[in-house]
Amino acid sequence: MLSRLYRFILTKCKLLAQRFFILWGTILPSNARFPFSPDEIDDQCQEFIDSVDEDEVCALASLYNNQKPCRIASRPASGSFNVCFFVEFFTENKTWVVRVPIEPAIKDTWAKVQSEVATMQYVQRHTSIPIPRIYAHGRNAKLIKNSSVTQAFLILEYIPGRSLKIQDLIDSAEMRRKSFYAELIKVLSELRKLEFPIAGSLMPDPKGGPEPVVSNTLSMASNDLEVSSRSQVVSSNFTSTTHFVHHQFEILMETYRLPAVSLSRETAELETFALDSLGQHIHQFVGDRHNDSPYLLAHADLRCSNIIIDDELHIQAVIDWDWANVVPRKLFTLPPWITGHDLDAIAYVPHRMIMTDFSDVLRAKQKDSSYCREALEELNIQENLALSSAQILRHPSCLIRVYYKFIFPKLFRDSRSAIISSYFQRNKTKAMSVRQRLYESMQYTKYLREKGVLRPDENITSTTDDIEAWLAKARAIKQQ
Repeated sequence: MLSRLYRFILTKCKLLAQRFFILWGTILPSNARFPFSPDEIDDQCQEFIDSVDEDEVCALASLYNNQKPCRIASRPASGSFNVCFFVEFFTENKTWVVRVPIEPAIKDTWAKVQSEVATMQYVQRHTSIPIPRIYAHGRNAKLIKNSSVTQAFLILEYIPGRSLKIQDLIDSAEMRRKSFYAELIKVLSELRKLEFPIAGSLMPDPKGGPEPVVSNTLSMASNDLEVSSRSQVVSSNFTSTTHFVHHQFEILMETYRLPAVSLSRETAELETFALDSLGQHIHQFVGDRHNDSPYLLAHADLRCSNIIIDDELHIQAVIDWDWANVVPRKLFTLPPWITGHDLDAIAYVPHRMIMTDFSDVLRAKQKDSSYCREALEELNIQENLALSSAQILRHPSCLIRVYYKFIFPKLFRDSRSAIISSYFQRNKTKAMSVRQRLYESMQYTKYLREKGVLRPDENITSTTDDIEAWLAKARAIKQQ
C-alpha cells in the first residue's frame, strides 16, 4: 500500500515538474540569447590579447615619435579592459605605453577611449593631479595579426614607480603614511572642485571647442551588462540625483536578471532580498537634498593599483581614467579601500589603522579645507549608507557581501535567516521569482555544459524547491 502511494506521489511530482518547466520555459530566452559566461568572455579576451602584433604596436608608437626606432621593453600587462604594451625608444631612453582596449570586454571601444582622453585632458588643464601625458589616440591602427580591421588605441607617458599596495601603508612609518594620505586628500579635493551642471561622462565637444561636454553615462556596470547580455543599455546624461541613481539601480537589477551558473537557493534568496531592500531605501541613502547641481567628476576605480608611488610613498600618478563619470555629490565617495567597502583589499590587513590615520589627516586639514570637513563628516556618520550603496552601484558583483555587512545590520535587528524566511513567506511573488531564477540557472548551466564551456567543478542545479518538497514527502511516507 505504501509502495503504491509512493509511486502515486512520485508520478504527481513528475507531472508537476513538467508543468513547472513548461511554464517557465515560455518566459526564458532562447539559447541564442543566453548571456556569455565569464569563462567565455575571459577566453575571448585572451584570444584578442594573443592576436595583437607587437611589431605593429612598435610601428604605431614610432609613427607618433618621428619614426624613431623602438622595441617592446617587457611583457604586456592586461587588466579587465585594456592590454598595455611598454615601448622603449632606446636611442633616447624613453618609454611609452601603448594602451589597446580589449574588444571582447568592451561594448564601444572608441567611445571609451574618447571619454578617457577628454577626462584626462580636462584634469590636466584644471588641476595639478599627476597623470600620464597623452601622446596620441585614435581608432585607425591595424594591430591584429592577419586582419585588416582597425583598433582603437591610446599612447601614454610611462610613469616610473609601482602600484600602491595596502601592505605598503601597514609597513611604513606613521609620518610617511600620513604624508601619503595628505597627498591623496589633495588629489580628491582637487577633483571635488571640478563641478558640472549635469551628470554623465565627458566627451570631446562635437563642435570642436576646447572643453568637453557631459554626454551619455558610460560605466563599468553598464558595459559589463551589455557585453554579457549581448544587448544595449539605453543611457543619457542626468539633471537630478534621483534620475541618475534610478538608472544605475536599473542596471544593477538587470545584471541580476541574467541567469547564473549553478545558482543555489540560498544565494538566489539573498540576492532577491537585498535587491528589494536596496530598492526601497536607496534614495534615502543618497538624500533628496542633493538632487541639484553641481555634479562632480569622479575617478571610477581609485583602487590601490591605480595609484603609482615611489619608494618614499609619494604619489607619482593616478592612472586608469576610463569610465570616470560626473556624478551626484553624494556619490563622490572616498576610495573604498579606505572606507572598508572594498572587502578584497582589506581582507588581510587591520583596516581600522588605515581609517584612523586617514581621519587624523582630515582633522588636521579641516580648518582650511571644505572638502576635508565634508569627508570627515561622511566617515563619522555611522548611519550614512551612501558609501555602501555607491559601492554596490559601481560594482554589482559585490551586492551580497557589501549589503549584508554594512546595510542589513543597520535596517534590521533580528537574525538574517529569520528576516529572510519571514520575507519569502509573506511575499509569494518573490518566492516564485526565486524558483524561476533557479530553473533559469539549471537551463543555462545545461546549455553551457552542452556547449562545452563549463568548468568540470560547476554542478547543474537539478531541481526546484517545489519538486524537492514533493520528493521529501514521498520518501517520508515510504519510510513509515
